[in-house]
Amino acid sequence: MRMIDPWVCVLLCAVLAAAHIGCSEDEEQLAGGPATYSVSGTVTRSYEPDPELGDGRGDIHLNLMAECPARTGCLPEFIGGIVITDADLSEEGAAVPFEISGIPDGTYHLGGFMDDAVNTVNPENISETGDLVYFGQASPACVEVTVSGGDLQDVNLDLNWVMPFALPIDDEEVCSEQEEEEEDPDIEDDGDAYKVTVPVRRTTPLLPWTGGDGIGPLSVSLCVVCFDITGNVDDIVVKEKNVGVVDMSAPGSEVIVEFEDMPNGVYYVNGFIDDVTNATEENPFPGLGDLVSFGTIAPQCVRVVVDGGDVTSDPYTLNMVMIFDLPGF
Repeated sequence: MRMIDPWVCVLLCAVLAAAHIGCSEDEEQLAGGPATYSVSGTVTRSYEPDPELGDGRGDIHLNLMAECPARTGCLPEFIGGIVITDADLSEEGAAVPFEISGIPDGTYHLGGFMDDAVNTVNPENISETGDLVYFGQASPACVEVTVSGGDLQDVNLDLNWVMPFALPIDDEEVCSEQEEEEEDPDIEDDGDAYKVTVPVRRTTPLLPWTGGDGIGPLSVSLCVVCFDITGNVDDIVVKEKNVGVVDMSAPGSEVIVEFEDMPNGVYYVNGFIDDVTNATEENPFPGLGDLVSFGTIAPQCVRVVVDGGDVTSDPYTLNMVMIFDLPGF
């Protein structure tokens, strides 16, 4: 195992891209500073490597983050991480031990991937097509860990999917976007309900080879978070609206979606156009050809604050065409 320098801290993950990269721990432990501990456990896999790309052998990149990218869609603060070189998960049931040291008390989110396929777009510390990754129903996932006054052991990160594509990442641009994130305000319920208006706008060109034409059922939800740390959507939807078939085939098309009877609170707009019309009740997620909203490294949402009156959110932009199907665990 080896530590990596701070400038190497980069992350790619998605509904769409899923990469968790190793980054450095704080090397400046000053006398009298906070006590630090270690987080240790194993990395396993429950998904077969892609036989045409990867073989389950390669470097494993792990990091502890202040927040899971599934909830923010952008690069979080890195707390510590490692690279386990020449790891072997080729055999079924294999487990690779890890230990991340220098971690202060706190609750963090562990993510990672195995670089077992050749990179063609990004450096080796960014997941690309064929790499083993950790993913939820609809976005990258993390394992929540809490360090409290001692070393934490027996943590498991199970790589449960193969990365379906590569997405170029700009380190500096991602980090600057993360710095602009704001904390959710505290809103008190006043007992009344209000209307939330959401403009949904297409900003990306269509990709005819995927089978999509910009016409299909539109589904929009207001959620308590963008995604939870498992990358799933279960139990986070407050209200969902299935608009029916809409025509957004023209560039810049916009559809207005209204939610009535919403109490005060902070909500996150999420949704997609089932452009290829293949979502089902059992698997209600976007797939190849569908129009979705994507951030720098993960699916993105629009935050809307209801505080004593009707409100119109910022436009929810459908800025990406899905070029693969989600696992839909």
